[in-house]
Amino acid sequence: MVLQAMWVPGHAARMQTPGGDTIGDDTRPMLNVAGNAGTDLLGIPQGPGITFTGKAGRENWFHFAIPTPTFFWRSDADRGNAKVIRVLVNGLFLERSSRLIGVDLWDGENPLAQDFGVLDFPGRFRVNLECRGGPREVHFGLGISVHISFGNANSTFAFHGAGADFEVRD
Repeated sequence: MVLQAMWVPGHAARMQTPGGDTIGDDTRPMLNVAGNAGTDLLGIPQGPGITFTGKAGRENWFHFAIPTPTFFWRSDADRGNAKVIRVLVNGLFLERSSRLIGVDLWDGENPLAQDFGVLDFPGRFRVNLECRGGPREVHFGLGISVHISFGNANSTFAFHGAGADFEVRD
């Protein structure tokens, strides 16, 4: 078995539901970061990653596209795809009210693993989750979706990186 790790920096995070200040819609979950206009739509990319601010009482999903190892098939005996073993997400909650409430794994449109449950990490977080039931074959590209709850106060947080360990053929 050969292992290969693939990572993206935190800058790669994309939020599912942007806006709140710029769009002027109270139902949207985000706020401008440190009063910087438009950052409720895109966050603030900085050296170590990207920073977002969420509204009290709301939650949002953030998505990472992870490069997935592929290889050519020369014959039917040569068939196979990379298998994801574990995923990793790291970042920082700047307010204690924020918490990570779930991580979902996707193979294109197909769910690989969903709802890892509530993970409460005050301060720095490093989530290292192994796939339940062993390594899972990836056909269309790995996506990691991270569900963040902003708790009872406006919350600023950052993603510093996300990645996965894969099992690949020799």
